Amino acid sequence: MSELNLVNQHTESLIQYVLENSNFQELLEISNQFLKLDTKEINFAIQFCDRVHQLLKHKFTEQDKINQIRNTERELKSKVDKILPKDQTQEHVNLLEKLKYNNNLHSKFPGSLQWNFTTYQKHLGDASLLMLQCAFKIYENSVKNLQNSKSPVIGNNNNQKDGMDVDEHGDEEFLEKFKDTLDRAVSQITLPDKAMALTQLLKEKNFGILCAKTCQSIAQKIREQRERSKKMVCKSVLDLDLISYQLFETGLDSIFQSLQVLETKVKVNSGQLSYRDLKDLAILQQGELLKEFIEFMIPDYLENPDYIIKVGNKLLELKQFNHVVLIADRARIRLQTLQKEQTERTKLSKQIKDLKSDIDSIKKVGGYPSKQLEELEALEKLESVNSVLPSYVFLNNQKYSEYILSIAQLRIKSILEMKEASKGTMDIEKQLEDTLKTIFDPNHIFQLAVLLESKKENDMSLKYGERCQKMIFDLEKQRDVRLPLQNSLDQLLNEEKTLRAAGKTLTKQKQDQMTHLQTQIAALPEWPYHGELHQRHQYDNLNLQVVQVMISCVLENKKKFESSKDKAKKAAINNQVDQLVKMCLEKFQDPVYLLKFALHMKSSNEDKVLVQVVSQIFKRVAEIEKMRLERKSLMVKQQALVDQMKKVTPQQYADLEKQKKSLDEQIESLPQWPHYSLLEKSNQYDATKLEASTVLMISLLDGVSFIDEKMRKKKLFNLKNVGDDEDLHGEKTNLNKSIESSLALCLNNLDNPTSISQFAQEIGKKRESLFLDISKVFHQKLKENHLKAIQFKQSDILIEVLNQELTELTKMKKDIPDEDIQLLETTKNKIKDVSLPFLDQYLESHKLHSSMITQAIKLVYNAKSLLLTRSSQGEISPQELPDLLAKSKEQIQFVFELAKNYLEDPNSYLLILSEILMKKEYSRVLEIGKLAFQKLSDFKSIQDQIKQNQDQKKLLEEEKETFAKQRRRLPSEKVLQYRQVILDERVNQLLPPFITSELNQLQLNFADLIIGAASQERIEFENSLHLMNAEDEIKNIATQRKRFTKNIETTVNFCVSNIKSLETLLKFSQNLFAKKEYLLVLQVGKVVEDILEEKKQIIEQKEELDKEVKQLQQKFLHCQDLEKRKKIEKSIEETQAAFEAVKPTHTYEQIKELTLQITHVMIESANIEDQGEILRNQIILSFKIDTTPEKWDQIRNLSSEEEWEATKNELVVFVMKREENINSKIELLMKDGLFEQCIEIFPHPSLDEDELAKQLNLLLNLYSSVDQYAINLLVKVLPLVQKYAKRCYQEWKPEKLDPLFELVQKRFPTEIKDMFEKATEMLLVNILQSQYPLFLAMLKSFKKRMVVTLGLESIWTKFLDNFKKTHKTKKRLIQMVNFIGDSVWNIEAPNPATVVSNAGGVPTTKKKSSSSQRPSKVVIQSTPITFNPNNNNNNNVIPSAFTFPTSIPTSLPSLPTMTFGSSLPTTAPFSFSFNNNNDKKKKSKDDDDMDDEDEDEDENEDEDKSEKKRARQPAKKMKVPKKVISKSAKKKISDDSDDDEEEDDKKSTKKSKPSKMAVDSSEDEKPKKSPMKKKVESDSDDTDDEPVKKPAKKKQSSLVSIESTEDEDSSDEETPKKKKQTSSLKKSTSKGTKRKIEESIESTEEEDEEDKNQDYEEDDE
Repeated sequence: MSELNLVNQHTESLIQYVLENSNFQELLEISNQFLKLDTKEINFAIQFCDRVHQLLKHKFTEQDKINQIRNTERELKSKVDKILPKDQTQEHVNLLEKLKYNNNLHSKFPGSLQWNFTTYQKHLGDASLLMLQCAFKIYENSVKNLQNSKSPVIGNNNNQKDGMDVDEHGDEEFLEKFKDTLDRAVSQITLPDKAMALTQLLKEKNFGILCAKTCQSIAQKIREQRERSKKMVCKSVLDLDLISYQLFETGLDSIFQSLQVLETKVKVNSGQLSYRDLKDLAILQQGELLKEFIEFMIPDYLENPDYIIKVGNKLLELKQFNHVVLIADRARIRLQTLQKEQTERTKLSKQIKDLKSDIDSIKKVGGYPSKQLEELEALEKLESVNSVLPSYVFLNNQKYSEYILSIAQLRIKSILEMKEASKGTMDIEKQLEDTLKTIFDPNHIFQLAVLLESKKENDMSLKYGERCQKMIFDLEKQRDVRLPLQNSLDQLLNEEKTLRAAGKTLTKQKQDQMTHLQTQIAALPEWPYHGELHQRHQYDNLNLQVVQVMISCVLENKKKFESSKDKAKKAAINNQVDQLVKMCLEKFQDPVYLLKFALHMKSSNEDKVLVQVVSQIFKRVAEIEKMRLERKSLMVKQQALVDQMKKVTPQQYADLEKQKKSLDEQIESLPQWPHYSLLEKSNQYDATKLEASTVLMISLLDGVSFIDEKMRKKKLFNLKNVGDDEDLHGEKTNLNKSIESSLALCLNNLDNPTSISQFAQEIGKKRESLFLDISKVFHQKLKENHLKAIQFKQSDILIEVLNQELTELTKMKKDIPDEDIQLLETTKNKIKDVSLPFLDQYLESHKLHSSMITQAIKLVYNAKSLLLTRSSQGEISPQELPDLLAKSKEQIQFVFELAKNYLEDPNSYLLILSEILMKKEYSRVLEIGKLAFQKLSDFKSIQDQIKQNQDQKKLLEEEKETFAKQRRRLPSEKVLQYRQVILDERVNQLLPPFITSELNQLQLNFADLIIGAASQERIEFENSLHLMNAEDEIKNIATQRKRFTKNIETTVNFCVSNIKSLETLLKFSQNLFAKKEYLLVLQVGKVVEDILEEKKQIIEQKEELDKEVKQLQQKFLHCQDLEKRKKIEKSIEETQAAFEAVKPTHTYEQIKELTLQITHVMIESANIEDQGEILRNQIILSFKIDTTPEKWDQIRNLSSEEEWEATKNELVVFVMKREENINSKIELLMKDGLFEQCIEIFPHPSLDEDELAKQLNLLLNLYSSVDQYAINLLVKVLPLVQKYAKRCYQEWKPEKLDPLFELVQKRFPTEIKDMFEKATEMLLVNILQSQYPLFLAMLKSFKKRMVVTLGLESIWTKFLDNFKKTHKTKKRLIQMVNFIGDSVWNIEAPNPATVVSNAGGVPTTKKKSSSSQRPSKVVIQSTPITFNPNNNNNNNVIPSAFTFPTSIPTSLPSLPTMTFGSSLPTTAPFSFSFNNNNDKKKKSKDDDDMDDEDEDEDENEDEDKSEKKRARQPAKKMKVPKKVISKSAKKKISDDSDDDEEEDDKKSTKKSKPSKMAVDSSEDEKPKKSPMKKKVESDSDDTDDEPVKKPAKKKQSSLVSIESTEDEDSSDEETPKKKKQTSSLKKSTSKGTKRKIEESIESTEEEDEEDKNQDYEEDDE
C-alpha cells in the first residue's frame, strides 16, 4: 500500500509540474488530448482548464496594469503638449523624451503581450467550453458506471425494479458536480457572445432546464454590458439585442427539444428513463419553466419589441397559445416603458432647446448666463447617453401604433386558433373583450374587426366596430374642447418665441393668459398618441369603413337565418340592418362617402337599401349646390363692394361699409360650408352622381338577369328547388318596376349631358331597350340646348364686338351711336339671367350625338344576333320569335331615324357603315351613304359661305383701314356689314372641325364602302349558287344578276355624281381597279375624262377671252372715232369681266397628268375585260399626251388598215409637237414612211461628236429609205446632205461623209462636186501652211471619187483648172497640188517619217520650275516625215458660223510615216485652228507684221542649222520640230450659209471630243516603226505621268469663234516673211523635187513653231 501511495504522489507531482510549468496554450492542448482519449485522466483536464483561467486572469491583470501606465503617460504628454514651447523647461523636455522612449519600447513588445479585452474573453470562452465538455464526459461516464453496477440479473424483472428503487437519487451527486463545473465555466466569461457556445452545448446534450437557467445567467451579463455601455457613454460593438434574441431562441429551442426527446423515450421504453429524466419531464410538461423563462427574459433582458413579437409568432407556430398571450402582455409592458422613456427624452430635448434660447437671449442683451450654462452642461451630459441607445428606443407615434397593432393581432390570432384547436367549444368572448380593452387607436380596432370578420366572428366584429365608433366620437369631443385652447396657446408661444429672439418678453397679461391656457390644457384628459389634433375629420373615412364592416357582418348573419323559422331573430336582424343604414345616412353627409357605401352594398342584393343610399346622394348633392350658389352670390357681391370701396370718396365709404357689414352678417348666418366641398367648383359631384346611378341600375339589372337565369335553368333542367314560377315572376315584376322608378330618379338628377351619355351606354350593355328609352329624350333635348348655346355665344360675341367698336371710337374721339349703345344694353340684358352650366358640352353636342347613335346601332344589331342565336338554341319558341323580330326591326328603324335627324360627324357615318356592312345589312348601306353624302354637300355649302365671308371681310378691312387713316369711321351700312361678317366669322369658329375639313377623302371613303357593300352582296350571291336546288331558284339567277348589276351601276352613278374632285374620282377608279371591278373602272373613267375635257375647254375659253381682250385693246388704241372707242371700251370691260369670271381649277399640265393616270387605269381594265375599242381609244388619248414608240405600235396593232390610215395622219400632228429627242421622232416617223415630216424636222448638225455621228447615221438611213420608197423626195434630202457635208469639211473630217456620198454619188455626182467646191472655198479663207497636207489629202480623196470611182475625170479636170485659176496667188499650195499626180510623191504610199506636232500646241515635256511653260523641239534621227491622221486636235478652218473648244493632249501621239518619193496619202492629216485669246484685245496689223518678221528671222536661223546638219549627216536624217498652232491675223468673214446655218452661228457650242481618223491606205502599205519613232513614243510616254499645265487663260476663252483673215499667200504685197520663204524655195529648186518639198515642209513647221512660242510668251505676260 505504501508503494501505491508513493505512485499516487508521483502522479500528483507530475500533474503539479505540468500545472506550474506550462502556459495556457499548452494546457489547452493537453486537455484536448485527454478529452479525445476518454480515459480517467479526463479529470486532470478540468484542473488544467481551471489553471488556464488563472493564467489568463493573471496575464490580463498584468496587461491591465501596463494599459494604466500607458494611459497615465498619455495624460502626461497631453498635459505637457498644452504648454507653449517658450514656456517649457528642461524638465519638460526630458519628460517628453522619456515618454517617447517608453512608447517606442512598448511598440517593440510581441503581439502576445498586447492583448485586448475581446481576445482575452475569447481564450476564456475556449477554456470554459473545453472544461464543460470534460465535465459532461465525466458525468456521462459516471452515470453509465452507476447503471452498470446496479443492473439486475438477466431474466429477473422483479430484481430490476428493486435495483432502481434502491438508490433513485444516485445520479444527483454527479449532476451537482456537473452544475458546479458549469457555474465555474460561465462565471469566468464577461462578454455574452463568448458564452453562447456553452448554451449550444447544453442544447445539444438535451439539458433543457440547465440551458434555460444558463441563458438567464448570460442574460444578466448582457444587462451588465448595457449598463457598462451607458456608464462609459460608449456604444458596444456587440449587437446586444440580437444576442438577447438568439439567447432566448436557444433556451426556447432547448426546452422544446428536451421535451420532445423525453416524450419519445417514454413512447419507446419508459423504463430507460433515469431519475433526472423523469424529473425534467415533469417540469417541462407543466410549462412553468417556459413561463418563468418568458417572465424573466421579457421585458427586462429581451428589450427590442420586434424580437419580442417575433418570439410570439414562433410560439404561435408551436401552438403555445397561453404563452403567446403572456408574451403579448409582456410586450405591451415593454412598449409602455419605451413610450415613457421617449417622453422623458422629448422633455429633456425641449428643456435643452429652451435653455439654449434663453442663453442666446441673455447674451444678446449683454449678460453672462453662468447658471444656465451649468444647467445646460448637466442636461447635455444626461442627453449624451442617447447616443449609445439602440434605434428602436426612439419611438414615434407611428411606430408605437404599429407595435400595438402587431401585438393585438398576435393576441387575437392566438385566441382564435385556441378556439379552433378546441373545435369551437371554447368561449373566447371574454378574452377578445379583454384584448379590446387594451386597444385605444380606432384604426387598430377597425383592423382587428376586419380580422374577426374574416374569421367569421361577426358578433365580436360588431362589438369592435361599435367600440371603434365610440372611440372616434369621444376623440372628436376631446378635439372640440382642446383644439381652440391649443390654438390660442400656440399663438402666444410663437409670439413669445419671436420676442425672446429680440431679447424681449411677453406682457404680464399675456403671460397670465398663457399660464391659464396651460392649466386648462393640463386639466384635460391626455390627448391620445394616435390623434392628429389639428386634423379635423381625421376619422371620417374610417367611420365609413367601420360601418361597411358592421353591415357586412349583419348581412352575413342575415344569410345564416334565411332558412330559419325564427321570425323574431329575422326581424331583429332586419331591424339591425335598417338602423345601421339609417345611422349611415344621417352620419355621412359627404356624397363621396355615401357613394363608397353604395358600392359596398352593391353585392349585398339589398336593392331597397341601395335605392335609399343613391337617393340620399342625389339629395345631398342638390343641397350642397344650392348652398354653394347662395354663398357664392353673396361673396361675389362682397368682393364687388370691397373693390368699389377702394375707389370711392370718404363720404361714400361709410355707406359702402354698412352694406359690407350687412353682407358679412348674411354670410355668417349661412349654414356651415362643408369642408369636403369646393366653393369655386360648380357641378363637382357630377362624376359621383353618374357612378351612383350606374351602380344602382346595374345592380337592379343584374338582379333581373339572375332571376332569368334561375328560370332558364329550371325550365332547362326541370329543377324544383329553385322556387315557384309565380314567386320568380313576381320578384321579376317588382324588380322591373324598381328599374323604371330608379331610371326616372337617375335621369331627373343627372344634368351633365356627358354623364347621361355614359350612363345610357353602361346600362345599354345590360338592356338595350333602356338605352333607346333614354335616346328618345336625350337627342331632342341636346339639340335644343345646342341651339340655346349657339344663341348665347352669338350674343356674347356681339357684346365683345360692340365693346371693341366702342373702344375704337373712343380712341378716335368719336361719339358713340345711340343705336349701338341700345343694342349693347339689350344684348347684355338678354343673356344676364341665362344659365347654361354645360355650355361647352352643348356647343360640341355632335360628339354626344355620334357616340350615342353609334352605340345604339351596335346594341340593336347585337340584340338581334343574340335573339337569333337563342332561337337556334331553342330558348325562344317559334311562336314568340316573330313578335321579337318585329320589335327588333322597330328598334333598328328607330335608330336609323335618329341618325337621319341628329348625326353629323362623317367619321361616325364611316363607323356605322362599317358596322352594318359587317352585319351584312346591305340595304341599309346605300341609305346611310345617301345621308352621309348629303351631309358632305351641306358642309361644302358652309365652306363656300365661309370663304365668301372671308373675301368680304378682306375688302371691308381694306376700306376700313383707308378710312382709319383719315380718322373717319365707315359708313353705317358698311359698319353693319363688317359687324355681321365678324360675328359670322366668330360663330363659324364654333363649328365642329369636320365641317371645315377636307371633304374629298371622306367622299372617297363613303364611295368605297358603298361600292364595297354592293360588290360584296353580289359576290355572296355568286358563292351561294351551288346551294340552289329548286328549279325556280335556278331560273331566277339571271334576274338576280341583272338586279345586282343594275344596283351596282346605280350605286356607282350615285357616288360619281356626289364626288366633285377630279383627284378623288381618280382615286375612286384606282380603288375599284384594286377591287377588280374593271367594268366599273371604265364607267367611272369615262366620267373622269368628260370632266377633264370640260376643264380643258374652260382653259381654252379663258385663253380665247384673253386673246379677245388684247385684240380689243389694240383696236381701241388705233381707233380715232370717239363713239366707236366708247363701244370698244364697253366691249373690253364686258370681255374682261367674262375673263375674270372664268376661273380654271386646273392647269394644262395637271389635266395632262390626270388624263395619263385615268387612261392607264382604263387601258388595264379594258385589256382585262377585252374591250378592244375602248382600249384603242384610250391608248390614242394617252398617245396624244405622251407620244412614245410603244404606244404608236400598240395603236397600229389594234387598228385595221383603214383605221390606221385615218389615225396615222391624226397622230402625226402630236408627234411633231412632241418636245423630246428629235432623233427618236424621226425614227418613229420613218417606221410608217412619213418621210416628208422627217425631212421637215431633221435637226441641224450637232456640235457634239457622238451626237453628230448618230445624226449622220440617221441621215444615211433616211436617204436610203427615201431612195427606196419615195424617190421623188430625194431633192428635199439634198439640202440636209449639204448641211452635214459643210459641217464635216469644217471639222476637216471628210471621211465621215464617205458612207453618205456613196449613196448620193449614184444619182447626184455633180452635187458632190459642188459641195466640195464650196468647202474648198470656205477652207482656203484662213488655211495655214501646216494644213496644206490635209487639204491635199482631201483633194486626193475627191479626185479618187471622181476619177476612179465614178469615172468622171472631166469634172475633176475642170475643178482643178478652176481651182488653180482662182487660187493662183497661193503659189506654194498650187505647187504642192501639182504633185498630186506626180510619181515621185505618191500620196497613197506610206509617208516618210515627218513629225507633225500635236495639234493642240501644248508641249509634252515635263513642266519646268518656272511659272511659264514653253514648248520644246523634238529631234528625230530619221528622215521620214510623220503625220498623225488619228489626231483630232489639229487646227481646223472653221467659219464664224461655228465655234469649237480647244483640246490639249497630254502626250505626243503616234504618227504614221510618209516616205519621200511616194505620192501623198489619200487621207491627209489635218488640224483645227482655234482662237484661244477671246478675252484679249486684238493686236493691230503692225504688231502682226512685226511678229512675222521675227518669225522669218528664226526660220532663216533654223534653215542654216538644217543645212549644216545635212552636210554632216545622211540625207534622210533631218530635224523636225514639234508642230504648233500658228497665230495668223484674225478678221471676221461673212459666210454664204443659209438661214438655218446662221441660227447655229448664234449658239455657243460645247467642247468637241477628239475623234480618230483612219489613214486611207492599204494594209500592205502600212509603214514599219522606225527606231526614232519608238524613241519619240517613249519620250511621250515619259511625259504622260505628269500633267501639262494649260496656258494661263480663263476657262471661258476655250469656246471661241474663229475669225477669218486673208491668207498671207493671197495678199498682193509680200511680207518679209513670205519673201524669205520664196527665196528659200528657189535656192533648193536645183536639188530636185524632194529637196523642195522637204524644205517647204520644214520651213512651214518651223514657222508654225515660232508662232506657237510667241503665243506662249503672250500668255505668260
